[in-house]
Parts: sequence; structure tokens; C-alpha cells
Amino acid sequence: MTSDTRRCSPANADLFFNVRPAADMAAAVELCLDCPLMIPCRDVGRSEGHMYGVWGAETGEERQNWLAQRHPDPEVREEATRLLVQARRSRESRRQSEPERPLAALAGSSPAKPESSTWRANAATQERAHQRAASAWRLYRNGSTPHEIAEELGASIRTVQRYLARAAEPETTAAA
Repeated sequence: MTSDTRRCSPANADLFFNVRPAADMAAAVELCLDCPLMIPCRDVGRSEGHMYGVWGAETGEERQNWLAQRHPDPEVREEATRLLVQARRSRESRRQSEPERPLAALAGSSPAKPESSTWRANAATQERAHQRAASAWRLYRNGSTPHEIAEELGASIRTVQRYLARAAEPETTAAA
């Protein structure tokens, strides 16, 4: 594949290397999924310690997680860990600064009563989603790529990215 036919050519650099939230990087990730160079590209991003941009369908934060845990250079691991902590703190401060909205307002419906069948169905769905997210995180920690996890769980790559992003955030404890 020549640089003129690659979707990540310099003409598209702003799509792959931008300081946008990870959700906005989905277009770049989607372009990578069909590329025959996806795995070698991801490996270059990891081996050279690239902290930003999409490399082989892997966002900067996904790669930072990998670099923080597995890169042979301790300076790269330290920098990746620093960036992850900084991103988590930023998310946490944004979350704290947002006014709390009732769950019903987020869903666009009235709250269901705990004894209703709708509530039980939602609770079961949430439990299944929680179990799938835990499985995704376990596979990721064991070295599986997001694409391998998506295939294993029968989920989309974006769903796996959401699972991993949630698992990477610090857990909040409920007030007693």
C-alpha cells in the first residue's frame, strides 16, 4: 500500500492525531479496521512509545494503558502512567462539575418503581453488561487487543472501548 492510498496519509493527519476526546477518534479507528497494516502500525505505536494519536486502531489512551504496563523502557512506562492519571483526574473533575441529573432525565423517561418488571429487566441487563465489561478488562489485562476482545465477546470494537474506558476510571464508592 503506498502512502497515497493509505487512509492515514498526511492529508488525513488531523483525523488520526488530534487532541479530541476518545469518542471523537472513532472515525479514525474505523478507518484502521480495514487496513492490512493495522497490526504492524499498532506495534510501531507501542514499540516507539507514541502517547497520542490513533495507531493501528488503538487510541492514545488505550496505548497508554498498554505502555504503562508493558513497555520495556521505564521512562516510557512512567510517562504513560502520568498521562493516564492526568486523564482520569480530568474526567473526575468534569464529572464533579456537572450538575447531577436524575437517571430518569438521562433516559428520557419517568423512573420505574423498584418492584416493577421493567426495573428487574433493567437490573438484569445492567448486570450482564457489568459482567461483559469485567470480562473485557480481564482479557485486556492478559494482553488481548480490543479487536480480539470484541471478537471473543461478540461485541463491537466501540463497545469494548467503552468497557475498557469505564474500567480504567477510578471506582466511586456509594455514600453510606
